[in-house]
Amino acid sequence: MKQGADRIQVAEVCRRAGISQATYLNWKKKRGGLRPIRMNRLKQVEDDSTLRTLVADLSLDKEMLRDVIRQKRNESRIRPGLKSTMDERSGACHGP
Repeated sequence: MKQGADRIQVAEVCRRAGISQATYLNWKKKRGGLRPIRMNRLKQVEDDSTLRTLVADLSLDKEMLRDVIRQKRNESRIRPGLKSTMDERSGACHGP
């Protein structure tokens, strides 16, 4: 963006940086009037936000997995009783 402020054509700046003009204009709109210190702080805040989102997603995944484990444990406690009842039924149907 510093090159853009030095009166070089936007198209030339974008070509040199390998970005589109739309990307350049978005960056300029977002960060145009910021000094380097403020730009660094903005990036740090954006990174913190990204990390918070990742932590929240992982926490949710962890809780979902815990629920699945709890359900599996509950099913395994119920199944042995059901299995013996089913065995009795099948034995009664087939006879001795």
